[in-house]
Amino acid sequence: MDVKSNFSAESIQNNIDLKSYIFKILAYWKLFLVTIIIGLIVANFMNGYKQKRFSLDTVISVKEENNPLFSTGTNIAFNWGGASDEVETVKIILGSRSHNEKVVNKLKFYINYLKEGRYRKEDVYGYTPFLVNLKSDKPQLYNKLIKIEFISDSKYKLSFDFNESGSENLIVYDKDSVSNIKTEGLNFSEEYTFNKVLNNKFFNLSIDKTRNINSGDIYFIKFGSIDGTVGAYKGGVSVRGLVSGASLLNLSMQGSNKKRIEQYLNATVQVLKEDKQEQKILYARKTKDFID
Repeated sequence: MDVKSNFSAESIQNNIDLKSYIFKILAYWKLFLVTIIIGLIVANFMNGYKQKRFSLDTVISVKEENNPLFSTGTNIAFNWGGASDEVETVKIILGSRSHNEKVVNKLKFYINYLKEGRYRKEDVYGYTPFLVNLKSDKPQLYNKLIKIEFISDSKYKLSFDFNESGSENLIVYDKDSVSNIKTEGLNFSEEYTFNKVLNNKFFNLSIDKTRNINSGDIYFIKFGSIDGTVGAYKGGVSVRGLVSGASLLNLSMQGSNKKRIEQYLNATVQVLKEDKQEQKILYARKTKDFID
């Protein structure tokens, strides 16, 4: 009887302790709620702050053809060894500076299109209602953030702040050369008309409207260097064979702007095709000259 009484008293004591513990935890429910809210806020901020990454790919056919020139199809013809040699050759070509420089110049990727985002200036290449059509043989303002503000359906304003040193750099893309020019004042601000060429000591270009614009919208452009742009894209395209020993290759690329990835992949395939075609035409001409 004594043992049973002790056991019952101990069970009651345990139940009381458990309830007391639960009540103590519930007393801090406000702290738990605040912690959960802070965690959700931080997670939402990190998801928004972290730049999105996209991945796109395309497939090309690398095979030997009897015709020394390219056919009218979409295949790219390589006349080296086996499939493995061709794959390695394509990898070397795609990773070379000369190839990537051709692609960058073809797309004019040294022109940066930006717009103020929630956390940073976002790359909006391919999503702007205008395109910059520059004269590559004339100087352009180099490595300077230039503000474009839409004033009306036909006019826009270009503005930027001068360097404190009293000088600015200009770049001529055809020569890939940078020069220096003296400046006066604190900033530059001028209004221009869409689709009309402007020629001054800072710009030799036109801002061509591609679709309807909204007055008051603000974008930014920045002219980078060819070397820096090529360096950023060199090695950006990865190559792998879809099937061992087959002639199908998968070209893939990652980045923060879908349009840039899409354009770069398309242009890199086109440049490959054009280079191979030029080589075959040159080979045919030399063969003809030798026979003659």
